[in-house]
Amino acid sequence: MTPWLLYGAYGYTGELGQWWSDRVAERAPQPVVVEWLGGHFEFVELAVDPRWQGRGLGCALHDALLLDLPHSRALLTTYRDDRPAPRLVVRTGLRGPIWTRFWRVWPGGVREQPPIG
Repeated sequence: MTPWLLYGAYGYTGELGQWWSDRVAERAPQPVVVEWLGGHFEFVELAVDPRWQGRGLGCALHDALLLDLPHSRALLTTYRDDRPAPRLVVRTGLRGPIWTRFWRVWPGGVREQPPIG
């Protein structure tokens, strides 16, 4: 039997001077940079083997990764089009005090997403 990874998620404390934070800072309005970047939790990756998607694993990983963090805010990037990642964000949408505002970042810019639901 060949072992395989079914799912995984990770993140870390983001700071200005790190690649992703600096890319956001280049494109975001200055008030966003000041309020949101530096000391935030950077939600980097969440993956579920396609054979196991649709069973709640993605939502469970999302919630577990954000549970009891010492950060006052968390940031992530996702696609703009209809793919599993943005759908997961909508489904888990703005849960808990860590998600006080949600920004989508992509090469063309940054925009605030209103709460959904």
